[in-house]
Amino acid sequence: MNTQARKTMTVIAVILSILLLALTATAPRADGMTAAPSGRHQAIPTAGGFYEPNKVWVRKAADGVWQMITDPDHTNSMGADNNAFLNGEEVAAAISMALPPLSRNGEDWLQITDDWTKVDRYLDPQDVSTVRIYDLETYGYNAPSLNGINVDGRDVTAMFDITVDGTVTKATAKPEYVQGLRQRSEPMQISMLVPFTVNFDPQADLEQDGASDGNTCSDGQWELRNKADASFHIQERLESNEPLICILRPGFDKDVLASKTEGGDLSSIDGRDVLPGQTVTYRLGMRVEWMRDDPIEQLEFLDTYDPRTTPDRTSLTITAGGQSGSTTIPRSAYDVEWDDAGHRFTVRFHREWLDGNWTTWRTHDFTLTFDAKVADDAAVDTVIGNKGWLTLNESILESNEVSNRPVDPEPVKQDTQADSSVDIDGKTALLGDRLYYRITIDATGLAGQAYPVRRLGVVDDYDERRLTLDMPGVHVLDATGKDVTDRLNIQDRDGVVYAFFKTVDTTLPDGTVINGDPQPADLAAYADRELMPYADPGIDQSLLGSDYQLVLPMTVTDTGEGTKVENTATQVTNHRRAVSNTVVNTLTEINPYKDVSVEVGSDSADGMSIYRNQTFLYQLNSSTLPANRAYPEVTEWRIDDDYDETGDEYTGQWAVYAAEDLHGADGGILAAKGVRIAGSGFDAAALGGDLFTLDMRDGDFTITATRHYLDLVSADGAHAQAWRAYVQFRRIKAGEFSNTFTETINGTRRPSNEVTTTTPKTSPSISLEKFDRRSGLPAGDRDSTEEALEIEGDGTEIVFRITNTGDVPLTSLKLTDETIVGDGTVGDLAYPDGWNDLILQPGESVDVTGTLSGVTNLHTDRATAEGSPVVECVPKDDDPFDDKPAPPVEEGTVCTDTPVESDPDDWNAYRKRILPSTGVNVSGLAAVGVILALLGLGLLRIRRDGDGRP
Repeated sequence: MNTQARKTMTVIAVILSILLLALTATAPRADGMTAAPSGRHQAIPTAGGFYEPNKVWVRKAADGVWQMITDPDHTNSMGADNNAFLNGEEVAAAISMALPPLSRNGEDWLQITDDWTKVDRYLDPQDVSTVRIYDLETYGYNAPSLNGINVDGRDVTAMFDITVDGTVTKATAKPEYVQGLRQRSEPMQISMLVPFTVNFDPQADLEQDGASDGNTCSDGQWELRNKADASFHIQERLESNEPLICILRPGFDKDVLASKTEGGDLSSIDGRDVLPGQTVTYRLGMRVEWMRDDPIEQLEFLDTYDPRTTPDRTSLTITAGGQSGSTTIPRSAYDVEWDDAGHRFTVRFHREWLDGNWTTWRTHDFTLTFDAKVADDAAVDTVIGNKGWLTLNESILESNEVSNRPVDPEPVKQDTQADSSVDIDGKTALLGDRLYYRITIDATGLAGQAYPVRRLGVVDDYDERRLTLDMPGVHVLDATGKDVTDRLNIQDRDGVVYAFFKTVDTTLPDGTVINGDPQPADLAAYADRELMPYADPGIDQSLLGSDYQLVLPMTVTDTGEGTKVENTATQVTNHRRAVSNTVVNTLTEINPYKDVSVEVGSDSADGMSIYRNQTFLYQLNSSTLPANRAYPEVTEWRIDDDYDETGDEYTGQWAVYAAEDLHGADGGILAAKGVRIAGSGFDAAALGGDLFTLDMRDGDFTITATRHYLDLVSADGAHAQAWRAYVQFRRIKAGEFSNTFTETINGTRRPSNEVTTTTPKTSPSISLEKFDRRSGLPAGDRDSTEEALEIEGDGTEIVFRITNTGDVPLTSLKLTDETIVGDGTVGDLAYPDGWNDLILQPGESVDVTGTLSGVTNLHTDRATAEGSPVVECVPKDDDPFDDKPAPPVEEGTVCTDTPVESDPDDWNAYRKRILPSTGVNVSGLAAVGVILALLGLGLLRIRRDGDGRP
């Protein structure tokens, strides 16, 4: 079809439309509405075609009703066109089309489309159910220009199928609605309302555009437009205009700054470490280009602070105008609501102040700042966060979150030997032992601090009553083991060590330099006083990021049984004081002990008499090394004894016994407590070799532990270790003799106590004769088996005659008797009257009698007698400092000296029997008796050795 044909067809269509309108001018409407007056002029399409639809952005009125208007001239400046919207606000697209009277014939087709692709970045369509369609008849076919159609028109949404496909909303008229339109003779305006909500991430959006704040329109983003189109069966597609919308993107950010109260310069410390107790400054900034005609209705700031921080309410300040050239907003302009339980506060600006100070179509800057102190007990395994919210009208904007990590340096205390790998914490230390206190100065986590470290060191309060510090040996090592002692000031004041890194020249934020020298003269005062960030120099910051170890060598110079010495160090970092773990040592007093006795196991003879030609024992008790020793290795253990050779003569007999269980290399008991382990004639093969040696010289001797014994002791720090030595002497002259010895363990010498014995010129002695009364003396003194008494049964009376054979009276007499061969006992002993208090004068004798019974074959028993010499009583002064003489000895008191014991006396008997004629005679029985007696003596000797006698 050529151009001329198309023009002809168009003219015919117009004529037919006019005729159709004329025929239906007064016809009733299908919807029952009254048609336009018949005399009214009906518009026809213009020579250029049909009117295009128009598009307008619209807002809601105060009553919540959308303000639907039209833009017939496509000015793109009607309604809310070119207005700026905040996040969360609502806006709607209003698309209006003008529909001429339709032909009664044709396709059933009517569709309105809204394409919001270009604004999809900022707008979210509300639910499809919120899309509305309205219609209203017009008085002529003109460009759509009826405003308020949602109020004055008819809601015909139900007559359309509405869909959302991607970023396109389509409303397609149902056939019945199109059929109704064919019954009309007047034009119609049909309008579609598509509501949206502004929804985007302002912070991410600004970062995407590389901007800090702004209005999309002022930023040159003119592409945020929206277009629509309409089509019906006469016209396939008519496009609308494309109005512009603007989006407000307030700049809203949070930061944490170095507080001036800590000497900071208000630079950002976001992500930096802080010490508990330090103060930080939080800043909340807002900048918005208010490119709108309407005034602001609401302005609020909400700040949520960490529960481990405490805001300084007096520091809260709000300024306007930006960081440069800002002015402080008066406190009367807003209210502050503090919510301590919720750890937040809200700032609400008064509407009156906003009305007078908030100007449209301009940029507004607000900055809110406040100080907050980090809690002293803030945990180091958490992060302290802070963020804010901004409310502009109904729009709520969330800020970024800032954070700081609390770092609490923790010193570590060690208690070691010189070798730092040998831990002696909790172990027992002896006099002369060396303790090494090692304190780790924790500076590893201080390199990323928000504020400079101005003071760093440790304070160690040691027990100067028990320990002596080796001040020249104090040193400091870095993490590599390098000696950096010269980088610190170290002082020892009254048992407290102060070690602090030296101060250096320090530059303040304003450029002022504070000299590091002179160094603090009194470190005790320096450690305690509050440093002034703008007056006191700091330390060399390059030292941070590494740990350091302060080594304090201590020697145990005083002990007490069960005394514990504890040590705890305190690290001082700026104002922060952190306490280390505590190390403990038990200080045990160990002392060797000397005694003197007549025989092993007998009572002490210290301070008593040893008589001429009497043998006796010097008992040398070693110190008891405790279990769990700080120094288990024993390299030397010996006893040196300086005896008086003019009065004491060595007999050649000595012995050493285990005073504690001695354990072998396998952990088992090698020698139990009380067992002999060395001495004269002792075979040590079962013990793996000799454990002790004796070096006897004229006037002194030494008992030395062998390497074998030292190795056993050193390998067993879990058990106590001790030994006891006996050396036998004979007293060869009268007089008073005192004796001590010196024990040496690992080079430390410990003197023993002193023992003193006196040998009088007199010689007390006692004898015992045992006999049967019927035979009398001397026949009844049956010392040998050949002299054994033949008895027929029980009842033989035995006499024990005790005689004072010395030259001093004896008292406290004791008689012992025991069967050593065969059976039977002497019982029913009868003592003379006054036996317990009897004093036996020199040359006098006293008899004790008993009855023999229970002998079935052979019988040999042995008896001894003991008596204590009576000596002059010396008054005893219980309180020598009361200026009173010692009270006299009570009349009748008997004082005694070292007991003397008789030689043992044996007595023998046998039971008479009728023997068969076997060739056995009495001499044979006597021979058997001799053999049994010898066996008895052997058993007695073995038993006595088992009791620990040398």
